[in-house]
Amino acid sequence: MKCSPRAAWLPLAALCVALPASADPCAGASPFSDVAPGDSFCSDATWAKNANITVGCTIGVFCPSDPVTRAQMVLFLRRMAEATFPAAILTESSAAPSGDLDTTGVAACTTANVPAPGLNEHASHVVAVVSLLGGATGADVQVAVSRSANGGGFVPASTVNPILSVPAGQWVNGSVMAPAVPMLVGSTYRWRIDLARAAGSATTGELAGMRCQLKVFRSMEPVPPS
Repeated sequence: MKCSPRAAWLPLAALCVALPASADPCAGASPFSDVAPGDSFCSDATWAKNANITVGCTIGVFCPSDPVTRAQMVLFLRRMAEATFPAAILTESSAAPSGDLDTTGVAACTTANVPAPGLNEHASHVVAVVSLLGGATGADVQVAVSRSANGGGFVPASTVNPILSVPAGQWVNGSVMAPAVPMLVGSTYRWRIDLARAAGSATTGELAGMRCQLKVFRSMEPVPPS
C-alpha cells in the first residue's frame, strides 16, 4: 500500500491506494553509457529517462557525479510534476440557464473534445463544481456529470448525484465527482454538467444564474522500460 500525491480536496481515504508492482526499469541494461546495471541508482536514472525527466548531460550519458544548477533543478521538477501528478483540463462557464428545471433541465459547462492520453496515461477522475443562484421560487437541484465518447450521445458518468437546495435569490455551491473510466487511445471524450429538478421537490426548479467548472484529471501509469 502506497500513499499517492493527489489534490488537497480528495478524501483522506482516497490518498492511499494500492499501486501495481512494477518491474525494475533498469532490467539488466542501462540507457546511459556511464551507468552500470549494477549501480544502485540505475533504476532511478532509467525511470527518469523513460518519464522524460532527463535525457542525461548529453545524449546517452548521465554524468552521475556532476552538480545540478538551479536552472536544471526547476526543469527536472517541472518535468517530474508533468510525469507523475494529475493534469487538469478545465472548462468554465458563467451562462445563466434558460427556463426552469421543471420544463427544460439544464446541460451546461461542456468541455471541448479531450483527446485520449498517450502511452502510460489513463483517465483518473472528473470533478464538477457549480454555483447556482435561486430564482423567484428557488430550486432543489440534482447535479450530475455525463460523458460522451467520439462525438456520441452523453451518458451518465457520476454514480452519486447530490441535491442542492437553492433558496430564492441566494447562491449555493456544490460539487460532484465522476469515478475513473478507461480512455482508449485514438478516441476523444467530452464531459458536461447536467442539472435537473430533484424528484418530489415542491419547487418549480427556477434558477436565475449559474457558474460552473469541470476539471478532467489525468495521471500517469508506471513508466515501462524503453
